[in-house]
Amino acid sequence: MRTLLHTVENSSDTVLYALDETGLRTESDIRRTWSKVGVSPVLESNNSHEGLNLIGATEISKKFDTIMDAYSAQHSIKSHEVEVFLERLLDANPGKKVYVLLDNAKFHTSKEIQDFANAHSEELFLINTPRYSPKLNPQENIWNKLKSCIFSPSAFPSIDDLFSSVSSIYDCFNDDTNMVNARNYY
Repeated sequence: MRTLLHTVENSSDTVLYALDETGLRTESDIRRTWSKVGVSPVLESNNSHEGLNLIGATEISKKFDTIMDAYSAQHSIKSHEVEVFLERLLDANPGKKVYVLLDNAKFHTSKEIQDFANAHSEELFLINTPRYSPKLNPQENIWNKLKSCIFSPSAFPSIDDLFSSVSSIYDCFNDDTNMVNARNYY
């Protein structure tokens, strides 16, 4: 990875993205709780399953820009959505070689994704991390930062409010890349 990063950093015609998916719910996000010793905490929940499924990527070698697509929580992210997102990354980087670091989720290694990568073999290079190794994917750090910024002890009134908050935070990430590049990836 260090060799690849060195190659990408020293080339003006290559970019390196870390890609991953996550989910957010309108339900309040209880990150911590407390109670008296011996007393279990009681957490109220409205059991809302409304929310967003996100697919995102962060350029981790030069610009540190972030890109995200959002879907309703009822819409699962599968190979087709990943393919559309990869196409978006290629469109955002015309004439460049695009390296994408992603985990080994089944829909990342599907025939549909392999066919897409083969059809774009001159410009798209997929790098799969080993299974069950989220610490190897820097996009996980972005999700953690996003969830930390979006944390609220109360539920979001609607999916639109949740999406607005996510979009606002992503705008902050892109306006102040120090929020992103301060993460020492490799």
